[in-house]
Amino acid sequence: MLRGEAAGLLAALALALAVPCLAAEPTVDARLARIEAGIGAATAERRWGDAIALGREALAIEEATKGADHPEVGGTLSLIADWTVRQGKPADATPLYRRALAIFTAKLGPDDRLSEQAASNLAANLQAVGRHEEAEGLYRAALARAQAKAGEESRATALAYNNLAYALGRQGRFSEARDLYAKALGIALRWEPEDLDLALIEGNVASNLDALGRPIEAEPLYRQSLAVRIAELGSDNPAVATSYNNLGFNLDGQGRHVDAAPAYRRALRIRTAIDPEGLAAATSYNNVAHNLNRQGDYAGAAPLYARALAIWQRTYGSDHPMTAIGLSNVAVNLERQGKAAEAQPLFERALAIRLATLRAGHPDIATARLRLGHVLVSQRRFDTALPDYEQGVAARRAAFGADHPALAEALTDLADLYLALGRPADAVKAAREAAEIVRRRRAGRIGEARESDGAQQAVARAEAADASRFDPLAGAFATLIRADWAEAARSPRQAAALRAEAFLAAQDLSVSAAARSMARTAARTAAGEGPLGALVRQQQGLSDHAAELDAQLLRQLIAGDSQKIARTRDLSAANARDLAEADRALARAFPAYARLIGAQSLAIDAARARLGKDGGLLLIVVAGDDLYSFAIGPKQVRWSRREAAAAPVAAAVRRLRCQVDPKGCGDATPGWPPFDRAAAFGLYRDLVAPVEPALAGSRSLFVVTGGALAELPLGLLPTAPPAAGDSDAEPAVLQNTPWLADRYAVTVLPAVSVLRAGEPAAPGAAGGRVQFVGYGAPSFLGPAGGGRNIDDFLRIPQPVDRAGQALADPSALRELSPLPGTEIELKAMAATLSATPELLHLGSAATEGAVRRDTAVGGARVIAFATHGILPGEIGGLREPGLAFTPPEKSSSEDDGLLAASEVAGMHLSADWVILSACNTATADGTPGADSLSSLGRAFLYAGAGSLLASRWRVADDATAALTVETLAARKAGLSRAAALQRAMRTVRLGRRADGSALPGWSPAWAHPAAWAPFTVIGSDDG
Repeated sequence: MLRGEAAGLLAALALALAVPCLAAEPTVDARLARIEAGIGAATAERRWGDAIALGREALAIEEATKGADHPEVGGTLSLIADWTVRQGKPADATPLYRRALAIFTAKLGPDDRLSEQAASNLAANLQAVGRHEEAEGLYRAALARAQAKAGEESRATALAYNNLAYALGRQGRFSEARDLYAKALGIALRWEPEDLDLALIEGNVASNLDALGRPIEAEPLYRQSLAVRIAELGSDNPAVATSYNNLGFNLDGQGRHVDAAPAYRRALRIRTAIDPEGLAAATSYNNVAHNLNRQGDYAGAAPLYARALAIWQRTYGSDHPMTAIGLSNVAVNLERQGKAAEAQPLFERALAIRLATLRAGHPDIATARLRLGHVLVSQRRFDTALPDYEQGVAARRAAFGADHPALAEALTDLADLYLALGRPADAVKAAREAAEIVRRRRAGRIGEARESDGAQQAVARAEAADASRFDPLAGAFATLIRADWAEAARSPRQAAALRAEAFLAAQDLSVSAAARSMARTAARTAAGEGPLGALVRQQQGLSDHAAELDAQLLRQLIAGDSQKIARTRDLSAANARDLAEADRALARAFPAYARLIGAQSLAIDAARARLGKDGGLLLIVVAGDDLYSFAIGPKQVRWSRREAAAAPVAAAVRRLRCQVDPKGCGDATPGWPPFDRAAAFGLYRDLVAPVEPALAGSRSLFVVTGGALAELPLGLLPTAPPAAGDSDAEPAVLQNTPWLADRYAVTVLPAVSVLRAGEPAAPGAAGGRVQFVGYGAPSFLGPAGGGRNIDDFLRIPQPVDRAGQALADPSALRELSPLPGTEIELKAMAATLSATPELLHLGSAATEGAVRRDTAVGGARVIAFATHGILPGEIGGLREPGLAFTPPEKSSSEDDGLLAASEVAGMHLSADWVILSACNTATADGTPGADSLSSLGRAFLYAGAGSLLASRWRVADDATAALTVETLAARKAGLSRAAALQRAMRTVRLGRRADGSALPGWSPAWAHPAAWAPFTVIGSDDG
């Protein structure tokens, strides 16, 4: 059974019990004929109340003529129960289903088809009203009957496994459900691929994977189930709507809100065509609205929230908890449109309904108080909001315990309120507690997409929780930084300690959820089957169990089962202790693994100790609307805040990115537009200059940035304002501009924690090692022609391998644009390093399989990949970055044409550095590219590479070849990696080398930052 499909199953099973013709007196026949005609008209028009009234009239006749325990009475009871469910009153239907089952069992026996259907009806109804354990008992009995009657490999047994697994999943017992689903699927995979029962099971397996925080593995199953249902049932069937809805839920859970939108809308179209005022339509109105909210289209979401609320209010009444959810969703939407005063009375009504209808301590009451407090804050009524916030925090602490993300979310909101009230010390205390909860919750979340209790959030969304719930991970750290800054200004004696605390929080904040998820996918694959793999799998199991316990606790809190709540809390605490010990074991036995996943932040003193005598560190993070800069130098530490700068800085970065990468912004005009040095200097002035005194004496600079700023190499920021009258389009002006790249040899860190301890190693002699291996100029055919008529929503991604990583689609890779210039570039690199021809792999020889089999790759000092970098989402089903190579005819785990970050992490390299050239490792919109480059960087560093030299945008082949060759030559001469790139950038910009010799083939156009600044050294040291 699929999520949201309970009512549909009840209908299907109940209607199978249609009442046979009754033999009775003519007057009774006439009455029954009238009733039957009336029921037919009422059900056709979905007038369930009328159908129930007529059904009860028929029931009375049957009881009088056949007896109260006749099977026909059981059939009519089942029909009335079904119509009652369709009214939105499953609790009222329970005794009807129960009585029907008792009749069939007594008269026909428990093994009769009608008895089995009645038991399934009752079980589904019990799940709908939250009586999961009783439903589980019925499903276990059904499984035993199926095994006894039909055998272990039968269809009936497969479906019984499926139903029992679904019941366990509804209790939050996802691991148990997973094992039962595996049995069901193992049987079902022997059926025809278009079998509808197979599609049902595949959809349920996907739903359980979602609940376990593995949406990437779930997506192909959702799509397969959808495709079969469309083919077998038609495009307008309710089951198809359910599949679309579930696929949208999955894509939303991956953060792919734009991709999810058409799935939700197709579900809405089907459901409204069937019954525009039905509960299924209300669910879809609500889901489409949630999706629009996530995309920031609040005005578009508003009428859909209103439609859902109107249906719920009409179905359940004005004082029902479902109506309260609808009111709260409408209110949240109004608040986000800037209409807080209009939203406030709706929040007040929602709170009043919950206080009147829910038991004391119900978690939704705390949520309602926090929502009301938030809308009061939006109106700057801080003092009025404080009691609601404090009561909400206390309620969540009492309900969820001291180590739950729901409490972290509430504490973060309270800390923000304390800041608004001018109480920074209280804000620090609240935000500190929230941040510690989030840190503990992050521990152990390895190799999966779950972030901040994804299983519980999945439950909340599936059960129509408020749209206002959000991931507290980033919010807790951002608020702690803001609180530390405010308290440091008020308490100078504590300023150093508060700055140190904020520096740790900034590191936790700077590694985004996407980068963290991709790094963990890489880490899980790299762990392999040895001791590290065993530890990772143990940690994975503990993490899954934590998610299950969270889901169970939420349901128990809703039910008010105090004994089970206490037991689940004890189990959660024990699991947390085991998880912490697993983390410590991993850190002790495999410290490189902890660096790869960014699990450990570095304190200021520890970071300074790793910088060396002339190294500096610059960390810039976005915290809310503000930007914070931290600088650590040989003798000083400084930090600064640029208030309300996040949005204008992001806009400036986008403009500058389009000036160095115009094709990435859709500008096909030849050449580069003038580079806005004034805007670029503004970034330096606001973000770097205030903390730069701490970097006095530093020649090398390690940089960690996030968000939009990570898309722009800081080396192209001028360190002085443009002189009056100078033209940004004049090469001589660009040559003579003082750039940050002239002042420091810059190395980008994926995270502060990857900074390697100890002094950097000198390049040294190569000895007998291979100097250079190059792969590039793969065989691509270019963009597909017009006239394609493919419904992307029915395009099923490639299967996932056993690590859960989706395989690339070779046909999609073939559509990439050819890169003929990369052959010239690689040959120039090879000549610089005196490499022999057999070490170059070009065209059809540049395959992923060749890279992974090539023994020279493991021992080469320099490895160059000149090909496309693929961002997450560019190729269907792939959610981590990788490098594209000549695609195979058919994908396999050994060669699908894409060397993904997870596969890189499993390699064994000893390269001085890896060069990624011609890569699309960044985008102009300021979001995914940096995460991708960070994840690739982590993976190559974990595999053993010293550093990466990666391009941020595609530049002319001749300029790229000059830049990489000059960098390799400078490195060969003994400079550090970052210093080698620094010298090469200056050479390409000026057209002459450090010894005064001219750069062959130089053009004055190369003075533009687009030509000399695309490459970045990414590493953990400056060796």
